[in-house]
Amino acid sequence: MQLIFFGSPDFALPTLMALIASRHQVVGVVSQPDRPKGRGQRLTLPPIAATARHHQLDLLQPRSVKSDDVLAWCRARNPDLFVVVAFGQILPQPLLDLPHICAINLHASLLPRYRGAAPIQRALVAGDTATGLTTMVMSRKMDAGDILLQQPVSIEPTDTAITLSHRLSNLGPALILRTIDQLESGTATRIAQDESAATYAPLLHKEDGIVDWRLPAQQIVNLVRGLSPWPGALTELGGKPLKLIACHTRCGLDSARPGTILATDRAIHIAAGVGVVAVTELQPAGKRAMSAAAFCAGFHQPLIGQQMGPQA
Repeated sequence: MQLIFFGSPDFALPTLMALIASRHQVVGVVSQPDRPKGRGQRLTLPPIAATARHHQLDLLQPRSVKSDDVLAWCRARNPDLFVVVAFGQILPQPLLDLPHICAINLHASLLPRYRGAAPIQRALVAGDTATGLTTMVMSRKMDAGDILLQQPVSIEPTDTAITLSHRLSNLGPALILRTIDQLESGTATRIAQDESAATYAPLLHKEDGIVDWRLPAQQIVNLVRGLSPWPGALTELGGKPLKLIACHTRCGLDSARPGTILATDRAIHIAAGVGVVAVTELQPAGKRAMSAAAFCAGFHQPLIGQQMGPQA
C-alpha cells in the first residue's frame, strides 16, 4: 500500500515510525509549517516534519491544505490511503476523495464521544474512567466518518493529559496497522456513528484552566489532571498567578469559604465547594514548578487563612 501520512505533534510519531518500518510505503508526509518556539521564538519543525526529514521522506508543510498545489502534490504520489493522526487542519473534500481506497484517521476517543481537538483533556476534566482509540473513514464533517476499529483504554486515577496521551499514542500504531490490513484485504467493516450520542471536545483556551474554587474538590483535581501541561489549571494568590501542577482530594469536608488555605505541610490544603484540595506541586509565574513545601518555605507571610482566587 502506498500511504501519505498527515500529522504534526509527538502524539503522531509512534504511528509514523510503525508505518515506516512496515511493509507499506510512505510516499509522502504532510505536516504543519514551522512555528516559533521557546523563549527565543526560533522557528522549529513539528516533530513529524523533523522525522520525515530524518528518514528522507518527501515532505510538504502547507499553510493550508485547501490549495490546488497540495492536491497536485498528493495526486503525483498516487496514494492508496491517507493516514491522518493529529494533523491540525481539516482536509477538504477534493483531498479526501483522492486516495484509491480512502482517508483514515486515528482519533483519541471512542467515537462518537469527544469529537474535536481535545478528546484526551476533556475526558480527564469530565472525570471519565475509560476512553480509547478509534480509526475511522474521514468525511467532510469533523470526526463524523464511519468507524472502522476501536480499542477501549482505562483511565487511571493518577493519569494526566501527559500520561494518558503517551499511552494512547503508543497503542495507536497497532490499531492503524490492523485497519490498513483490513482495508487492503477488503474485510474492513464500516459502522456509521450514532449522531444522537455525539459529544464534543473543542480546542482548549487559556480561560478553560481558570479554577473555580466553588466546585467540588474532585472536579478541581480533574481539571488539574486534564489541563497539564497546557493551558494548566490557573489560580491566584495575593493577586499573583499560580499554576497548579499536581494535587489530590483530602478526606473530609470543610465549611470554610471556597479558596481558603486551611493548612500547609507537604501540601497546601485549600477549601473547595465540597471537600478539600491538597496541592502538592505548583508553579508561580516566571518560575519553575516546585513542591508545595518549597513554595511555602519561600513565602514570607502566613498562608493559612489566605484566599486563592480570583474570587467571585
